[in-house]
Amino acid sequence: MIQKYDRALIGKMGGYVLAAVLFLNGLNYCSAQALRDTTGTRLTEKEDKWYHPVVDSERVNLYDKHFGLTFYLQQKNVRQNFQSMKNNHHLIYQPNRGIALGLGFVYRYLALSGTFNVIQNKPNETIRTKALDFQSQLSGRRYVSFLYAQYYKGFFSDQSFVLAPGQEAYARPDMGMVFLGAATSFGLKKDFSFSANISSVQWQKRSGGTPLISLDIFLGINKADSVFVPRNIAADYYHADVLKNRIWSLGLGAGYAYTYVFDKHFFMTGIVSAKVPVNFIKRTNTLGQTGEEVSMGVNLSLWAKVGYNSDFWNLALLATNNRIPIGGTVFEPNFVSNTGYLRLMYTQRFLIGKKRRKQLKPVDKLLDIPYKIFEKILP
Repeated sequence: MIQKYDRALIGKMGGYVLAAVLFLNGLNYCSAQALRDTTGTRLTEKEDKWYHPVVDSERVNLYDKHFGLTFYLQQKNVRQNFQSMKNNHHLIYQPNRGIALGLGFVYRYLALSGTFNVIQNKPNETIRTKALDFQSQLSGRRYVSFLYAQYYKGFFSDQSFVLAPGQEAYARPDMGMVFLGAATSFGLKKDFSFSANISSVQWQKRSGGTPLISLDIFLGINKADSVFVPRNIAADYYHADVLKNRIWSLGLGAGYAYTYVFDKHFFMTGIVSAKVPVNFIKRTNTLGQTGEEVSMGVNLSLWAKVGYNSDFWNLALLATNNRIPIGGTVFEPNFVSNTGYLRLMYTQRFLIGKKRRKQLKPVDKLLDIPYKIFEKILP
């Protein structure tokens, strides 16, 4: 549902974004002209005395002297799924978060972004969600780490079997979730660069892929003032008297990453990994009693990106999903936490001049440390 102020806000923001994109394109056009002589040949600058990652220049264009600014639209997929004991419908809660407008930046291997919600799933009168959603990524030639710090309070379910007659949503303003952790993948082939596929400041020019191994470390807390499952359907669900879960999860797995490049500029990238997390769960019920459980599951992690690359900009559609099963058996968990998003993004690359790079030397020295460590360990 789009509220009146949302339409006005979207129109105004859309105008700002369009104006910014046109302005940035103009700046980059001037930068491109400054880097060419009268014959049209691109001029090269004197090599900087800073650390450069090892890449195959035939496969990858390296833009580590650039700053990337990204505008994007995003649809989050955050869900808490309580499994039915009788194979009936699962009980699904989600925060009241719809489409968000985001702004981010990427410099070398570091990327940060933030969003502003503009379209909600439900009106605030139905359920209001408080949210803090931090996500970042660190990517190198043979590794990538996705970092998460998420807090949501205020969930709802619009499934018919939990709604009273005439009710639009079953609101749980007391329900909250905290999710902290990292998902790291390491490629086994030296000629595949994660940075060129994950980051918008590198460009993979040829198709290629790599087997990978992965490691996940997460801490999750979900709690409410009363039990998660409504009393009238509690008999059909696991742990119906629980009002708090604290979960530590450690997962190991393997998978494959591949990028298909056609007509030099267009690309399709997919990263798929299957992991087996070991979960340590501490539960608290309505009587204040606590119980502990160790469980295992199967987590299928997906990351897909399609788009277009040029020297000074990148346009891409990105989809990602991460599923963390808790309790029960390997193939039939009692609870599943799902996080992911769909993102349409435009990135403009800015060439950083010699003067600015000198000012960034303290930052570059810090960013050089993991590069040097990984390149020494992983030649």
